[in-house]
Amino acid sequence: MKNFKIYIILIWIGISGMAQGQNLRKIICDGSLNQLDSLVKNGFDIHKPNKFGLACLHYAVACNKMDKVKFLISKGANVNILYKKQYTPLYYAVSFNRLKIVNTLIAAGAKPTIGTSPIFTAVQNENLPMVKKLITPETNIDVVNDRGNTALAIAMRQDSKEMISFLLSQGADVKKVRTFTLKGKYVDPDAPGLKPKVFAQNFVSTESMEHTPGFSPNGKILYYTVESHKYRGGRIMASRFKKGKWTTPKQVFAPGDYREFDSFITRDGSKMFYCSNRPRYKGDTTKSVDMWMVKRKGKKWGKPIHLGDEVNTKYQDWFPTVSDKGLLVFSNGPRGKSKIYYSTLKNGKYQKGIAFGDSVNSNYQDYDPLIAPDESYVIFSSRRPGGQGGSDLYVSFKKADGTWTKAKNMGKAINTRGGEFAPALSHDGKYFFYTSAGDIYWVSAQVIENLK
Repeated sequence: MKNFKIYIILIWIGISGMAQGQNLRKIICDGSLNQLDSLVKNGFDIHKPNKFGLACLHYAVACNKMDKVKFLISKGANVNILYKKQYTPLYYAVSFNRLKIVNTLIAAGAKPTIGTSPIFTAVQNENLPMVKKLITPETNIDVVNDRGNTALAIAMRQDSKEMISFLLSQGADVKKVRTFTLKGKYVDPDAPGLKPKVFAQNFVSTESMEHTPGFSPNGKILYYTVESHKYRGGRIMASRFKKGKWTTPKQVFAPGDYREFDSFITRDGSKMFYCSNRPRYKGDTTKSVDMWMVKRKGKKWGKPIHLGDEVNTKYQDWFPTVSDKGLLVFSNGPRGKSKIYYSTLKNGKYQKGIAFGDSVNSNYQDYDPLIAPDESYVIFSSRRPGGQGGSDLYVSFKKADGTWTKAKNMGKAINTRGGEFAPALSHDGKYFFYTSAGDIYWVSAQVIENLK
């Protein structure tokens, strides 16, 4: 979805640029109000967006600087200024659930009807007070977003009962809510060639952020992660092929006050590896993201098993993938400096992780590794210089002597100015999946071979 998800990422990955010789984000987000006032008195133009189209008020909202929001408004800042001809400061405030700033902007003349409607994000965040604030006599309650969905459609997909009831009371038309029945072998019936396409749009890839798809060995169950306010930042979902069609995705595990994400299904279907910040024991309050595993027991998954302190560290431990021989590949490390590691299984226990060499790892953030089933390549995301954007997908192939080729950028066909991560394969190895701009994309796995 080419919306708020990607543009917020652009703000924080440091491409915000210079405004009148100074970094606009630093001025608004890190500087003091007195400093901003002094700049204005010396001719600083608060109305002028930087070269990326972001204005002072956008940053003040994004950085939750109420004092600067009020100051900018008092100096005549345009409260309806558009970023990318779509996103107002009000849209940002709604997206961050900042009701006080929303009230301040609306009182200053901000219009919910200008640009992309923020009501979709408010509904997605299940913020009913925010939705009530956004509905005015001018509001078209059945306006559709860039996916063709109404606010009611989003509320119904999330089963947000109170939100559904309110929207219906405001005249939302249930007849304008589309339904999707998918019958494809890989869920989406429109399989791609060498050009990536969004995977199962409006069924799997929605207004939320989705990633890390994986199929059961028989291809009859799809697992993936959805991240949103509704699902506390991460839940593993599953859709099953029954009676000739795919079922509505449901949560795999009972919900708890923690995240569960980055699922990986072994090719024999016997184990699911995943990440979670669930407590390791009663009373555990660390909330550290570790790697876990569950074993298949008949038609159900067993109890979560912590992978142990040899591979789980004091850092955030991410994205476990496993080869057919049982080699565990994952990432961890200091913020912004994570590396790719591998670990072997001995006597039922994973050994201390060993970092890949500099053919794979860099001095920058390397993460989300996918090891090939036969260990012939590793694909991962990296923020190293020289890429297309914030983070790109790279591939390194194993040579005959067991060493690895220098990691190669997967190119413009895959990578964009935004960020790509969470590489995955279909159960039969025919399709390659990854996430870009919050949506899952898929493409023929031949693109991997073409990079050799």
